[in-house]
Amino acid sequence: MASDHDAHVDAHRDRLRPSSGRIWPAAALAVPLALGCTLAHGESLMEQLSTLNGIAYARTVDSMDGHALLGNLIGDQPRNLQEAGLLARIDGENLFMNARAVAGNHSLGAQSTRFNEAGVRYAFDNGITLTAGKRIDPLDTSQAFFPLGFFQKRAATADIYDRYGDVEGTPLVEAKWAGEQTTLQFIAGENRTLRSDVDNRDVQGATQLVRGAYNWSGGSAALLAGRHAGHGGAGATLSFDVARSNTVYASAWLERGTTRPLPAFIANGTPLDSPAAYDAVDRRNDRQIMWRSAVGMQSALPGNFSLIVEWSHDEARYDANQWRQMVGATRVNNALLPVAPGAALAGLGGTADFVSVDGNLRDYLFARLGKKIGRVEYSLRGVYSPQDKGLLAIAQVVADVNKRVSVDVAVTRAFSDSNSEYRMVGLGTRIDAAVRVRF
Repeated sequence: MASDHDAHVDAHRDRLRPSSGRIWPAAALAVPLALGCTLAHGESLMEQLSTLNGIAYARTVDSMDGHALLGNLIGDQPRNLQEAGLLARIDGENLFMNARAVAGNHSLGAQSTRFNEAGVRYAFDNGITLTAGKRIDPLDTSQAFFPLGFFQKRAATADIYDRYGDVEGTPLVEAKWAGEQTTLQFIAGENRTLRSDVDNRDVQGATQLVRGAYNWSGGSAALLAGRHAGHGGAGATLSFDVARSNTVYASAWLERGTTRPLPAFIANGTPLDSPAAYDAVDRRNDRQIMWRSAVGMQSALPGNFSLIVEWSHDEARYDANQWRQMVGATRVNNALLPVAPGAALAGLGGTADFVSVDGNLRDYLFARLGKKIGRVEYSLRGVYSPQDKGLLAIAQVVADVNKRVSVDVAVTRAFSDSNSEYRMVGLGTRIDAAVRVRF
C-alpha cells in the first residue's frame, strides 16, 4: 500500500492533476545533453495530444443558517452558486496540461479560467527526468493537510479528491533521478496566488529544495532540505504498511520564522482603537522555530469500508487564546457600528484580512469513513479543532450512473458555538449537488 507519493496520488480515480505557466525547454535540456545523456524513446506529438481526457460538470451549492460574525462585511453566510465547469487534462510523455474553465452565476475572477498545470518534461535513458512549467508537485504523503505544500495551492481539505479542479500548481523547474529504490530530486519554484479561495501564506514565496527518498516493499521515507522565502528549513516524510490493509504516514517541515503574519493587536498588544491595530506584523525574521506536521492512517476495512484518520499541527496559526482575541475584535467592531460605522467597518475589514479560508487554527483532526455498495459510494467526513471546539461534518453520496456519468450530493453542517471559526464566516448548513460526465 505504501509507496512514493506520486503513485499514491494517481490512485484517486477522479483526481485531475492541475498545471499552467512558463516553459523553459531549452534550459531544461541543457545540462543532461551537455553530460552526453540521450533522450529515451518518446511518444509523438499526436500520441501525447491523444491522451486528452477530462470531466464536465454542472453544480449547485446552497448555504443556509449562517449568521456570520463578519456578516456586516461579508454577508450572513457564503453565497449560493450555480456553475458549469470543464476540467481537461493532457498527460503525455513530454507534455502535460490541466485546465479548468468555469461559468457561474457570479464573478469568479481569477477562478473562472486557468491552467492548473502546463509544461514539458524530458526523460533520459539514465533515469533522469527534467520538468519545467507550472506543476503540482505533491511532496506530502498525507491526504488532507499539506505541511510540504510549497508547490501546490489547495482550496479545501473538505474535497480531498479534488473533484472540481481546485488544486493549482506553481511555476517550477525540477531535476529528478530515479533508481530502483532511491530517488534524488531538486525543485525550485515560487508559490504565489491572487485567488480569494486559497490561503498560501504558510508556503508563499520562492522555495528551493533537495529531496532524497528511499522506497522499499511496503514503505517509503524521504528527507528534504532547502530554503523557503530566504530562510533554511528541513522536512521529512514517512509511509509504511501495517498488517497489509493499513498505511501509516507522516509529513513535517520546520524553519525559523514564518511567512504568515499576525495582526498587531495580537502580535504586539496594540489597542483596538489604534489605527495600527490591524497592521500586519511580519514574522519572517522571528527566532522562533515554526513547524508544521501531519500524521495519519489509511485503512481498508472488512465489509468494503475505507477509513482515513489524520492529525495536523501548524505552529504559525492561532492558538486558542489568539483566536479568542480575533473573535473579541470582531465583536468590539460590531458593537461600534451604530456609533462609528466607518471605524467599525475598517476594523472588521482589518480582522477579515487575517481570517483564512483554509483554516485558522493550530490543530485539526480529520476523519473519513467510506463504503462502496455496487456503483454507489457513501462517505462521512469530519474536521475538528480543539482550539475552538468546532466540528465540520460532511455526508456525501457519489453514484455512478454508468462508466461516464456520476451524480454527487453532499450535505455539510458546522457544529460550533458563537466563538468558532465557522461562525466567524457564517458556515452553517450547505447542500452541494453535481452531475459529472467523464470524456
